[in-house]
Amino acid sequence: MILLLLPFLFQTPEPPAREKASSITYVRPKGWTRQEMPNGIVALIPPDPDSRQCAIFILQGQRGQTNELVYHNTLFQSALQGSQVDGTPDRAYRGSWQFTRARTVNAQRQNSWIGLYTTRVDDRLEGVMVTAATEELFKKHRFTVERLVVGIDFPGAKPPPPSGGTDWTPAPVPDKARDVPIVGAWLVARMELVFSADPKFGAQKQMQTVKVVALFENKVAAKVDARSTGVIDSTYPAEGLATMNISDASLLAGNRRFGTWSEEDGKIRIKWNQGAEDVVERVNADLKGNGILWSAIKSIDGLRLDATYTRPNDFGLPYLLALRKDGTFDTDQVNETIGGKQVNKKMPEIGSGTYEFRKWSLILRFDTGFVQSIHVEFVGDDPAASKSILINGYAFDRSAAAGPAPAAAGPVAVTIQGLVIPLPADWMRKDDPSGGVFFFPPKSRNPTGYYLLVSPAARLEGTPDEAHRARFQLTMAWAQLGNDAKVVHSSDKHGLFTRSTATGKTAAGENREIQLFTVAHDGVLEAVTTANPIDADAVLPILKGIKLKAP
Repeated sequence: MILLLLPFLFQTPEPPAREKASSITYVRPKGWTRQEMPNGIVALIPPDPDSRQCAIFILQGQRGQTNELVYHNTLFQSALQGSQVDGTPDRAYRGSWQFTRARTVNAQRQNSWIGLYTTRVDDRLEGVMVTAATEELFKKHRFTVERLVVGIDFPGAKPPPPSGGTDWTPAPVPDKARDVPIVGAWLVARMELVFSADPKFGAQKQMQTVKVVALFENKVAAKVDARSTGVIDSTYPAEGLATMNISDASLLAGNRRFGTWSEEDGKIRIKWNQGAEDVVERVNADLKGNGILWSAIKSIDGLRLDATYTRPNDFGLPYLLALRKDGTFDTDQVNETIGGKQVNKKMPEIGSGTYEFRKWSLILRFDTGFVQSIHVEFVGDDPAASKSILINGYAFDRSAAAGPAPAAAGPVAVTIQGLVIPLPADWMRKDDPSGGVFFFPPKSRNPTGYYLLVSPAARLEGTPDEAHRARFQLTMAWAQLGNDAKVVHSSDKHGLFTRSTATGKTAAGENREIQLFTVAHDGVLEAVTTANPIDADAVLPILKGIKLKAP
């Protein structure tokens, strides 16, 4: 029982492990292997089938006062190894790293592609190079290479000077189970008396406004600017409505963005904390009051797309957002839409993870664990056909389909107790001294915080079914679920396992869900427990793939 209680004491999984090369540290791309080479060079090799045709090389840096442009050009000429550049090289900057990308041709008239990234930190000069046999491979792995480069740290380097920017923390995104649903939202254009504390605005003025009015299930109403007005006290929600915390209406009193609403005799009455009351009637999906039509805004909750959106950048590579049908994304410089490094310091400049559309917000859950919600708006009524998306007011044009996500490394077979488990390569394992083993999926794909526990094998008492039900009662007690919990004993086999599920509330009112999977063999009972709502598409294939170790 002590072992079963340990998960509540566990912290969230750590960020990916960092490796050292030269005087830097980096995160190795998933599925890539590391090879030590002569002269201190480290080679990173992609998974098959690309392993013989592409590689990343972390070069041995140097100390000194050599001009970094000279250093870059000298390294590039050395990397050509007698080949000639074919065409005009692509030269630009990625953060503090300058890069050159080029197609080369050797004496046998064979083409290859090379990219070189260099930078200076204090008196250290560092370089990273990528080579590929084909242009297709070079483009395929560009995102992986640049994620590695942007994520490089320089241990012992002097901290950068203060930026002078605001130290800003993104608002948390509520769990779906605790989120207050929206009944509807409408776009309202009308003349209003507007107040502002911005000196350049003036105390008040009568002006045309465009607002979004949203009504929530708990009778809270919200009214925000549909576009950023440029004044310091604009109510425009840069993070969308998904982060709007309205669960406790008593905490919203006095906030000019909020009020309360009621509906009676076919009329909706909204009493705002500040400003005149609104009384409107339903006209199909729209609302109408005082001669003004409020236009309904179509929900985009749960939307999945297969699209790549880009925005030109006058000073470098274009901004990019790729959204896939499987719920994964890639981003490049989308952090600039939400303040950039000066404000939103922890948002990855380039990254990947999973996404969700909720309440006119694009929620990006990066595989580093960082979560950012951003206001979004599609041009046109059909998001799937839209040629443009506004991300916090920045226009991104649709350029192509996103295509499939890069193939992930395959599962690794791990033996625990008497079980051989196909553990996904990106899951984290924690071993407890008592013999139990915990498995955590990546945080970016784990909004419910679920995990798996493989317990030490126990001596089989009675029949396998009797042993399973006895173990299930202990698991129910651990989860603090009483007799009023909903219990389901599955009659189907899940691979080798028998499954039982319990869902309910503790005496303190906390929601709990646990599942117990057991299998009997060789006089023992093996048990796998899951806590919190699982992602069945991720967990069940693992369980169905488990094999018994030879006796």
